[in-house]
Amino acid sequence: MRKLLAATALAGSIATGLVLAPAAQAAQATQTVTATQAQAGQSAPKFHYYSYKDQHSSFKGYWYKKNKRYYFGGDLFQRHHKRDYYSYVWVKWYDGSGFHQTYYKTKGHVHFGDKQFKRDLDFRVCWGKQPTQGCGGWKDVF
Repeated sequence: MRKLLAATALAGSIATGLVLAPAAQAAQATQTVTATQAQAGQSAPKFHYYSYKDQHSSFKGYWYKKNKRYYFGGDLFQRHHKRDYYSYVWVKWYDGSGFHQTYYKTKGHVHFGDKQFKRDLDFRVCWGKQPTQGCGGWKDVF
């Protein structure tokens, strides 16, 4: 009788393991897919640059990929306020129509975002009376 009960218990545990194993594997696969999707769609490389030496200007930028397209943006801050002085961030990028270069300026804070690019994304931060004064070097971020 004991042997019969032991055999029944063993068979029951094996059957339970066979039923639960695929469910556990499916749950693990779902977690892996969800984690991969979160990494691919939601993580955005971020970077922080300053103007040359004095660090009067600060730029916090990012880029991300969405629907097979790349976008960039960021926030420019002026850390030290002085009459007639501005903070600038220069941006160079390439999109489907060629290379582009522009700058943004502020005496406090400015945000820009969701500019599309394909490749070659560079930033440069400056502080002064002119857009090319007190600049740090060009930073290649993509």
